[in-house]
Amino acid sequence: MVEGELGYIGTSSKQLDALPEGVTVENLTTAADAKEFAGATGVDCFAPAVGNVHGMLKGAAEPRLHPERVKEISDTVGLPLVLHGASGNTEEDIKTCIAAGVAIVHINTELRVLYRDHVYNFIRSNPGEAAPYKFLEPAVTKMKEYVAGKLRVFAGQ
Repeated sequence: MVEGELGYIGTSSKQLDALPEGVTVENLTTAADAKEFAGATGVDCFAPAVGNVHGMLKGAAEPRLHPERVKEISDTVGLPLVLHGASGNTEEDIKTCIAAGVAIVHINTELRVLYRDHVYNFIRSNPGEAAPYKFLEPAVTKMKEYVAGKLRVFAGQ
């Protein structure tokens, strides 16, 4: 399966101090560009720029997603759409984009931050602990619980 991304959504998978300059309404993927790209590449899944951004803003709201653009692209390309850079976006925005045609949601940075914070807090609370299984396994369990909750939300439950 080949997945292709078109449009500028940043390049980082970390917590950001500010929105990257190129993430603007003017740089959203258009339905025409999506159709041309999908036709020329033969991708199986398509990831457009619809207000999403790789990484996650520190202490600030993520930009609003554009579900009307998602719908237009979905109707035009007829491929499963992927929402890259959905970390930190509201569940409401993501659910609206799913209803408009998004089939896959990437929240990678959100999961990495959760994992990092869980390990960091455990080590700070237990500075003498040196056994990795004592802090890594609970972090993985925490991520599994978080992902299960997100899957329920994204499925409309």
